[in-house]
Amino acid sequence: MVGYVQDIIRRRHDVVALHVRDPREGDVPVAGLVAFTDPETGERVVADTARAEVRRALRAPAFEASRAVFKKTRVDALALGTGESYERPLSGFFKARERRR
Repeated sequence: MVGYVQDIIRRRHDVVALHVRDPREGDVPVAGLVAFTDPETGERVVADTARAEVRRALRAPAFEASRAVFKKTRVDALALGTGESYERPLSGFFKARERRR
């Protein structure tokens, strides 16, 4: 469904997806059992952050999972970090995008 909606949007608009990451999102401390709540669905999950494989799974970036959808629907996407200036990556992205057209 998401791909279908993005395809409709892309046909009528010039769409660029920006994923803004905070470096702290990748830092999952060893804290034992932690309850997480999905802000969109309200689903609650308890995870054992003492386990390395659980911490790895929690660090898996959502942007990487979305890349396939963006590629399929031909939506350009860029990941930016809050710990660095956005000017150079954003400028380079749009310059490269303009050369492709």
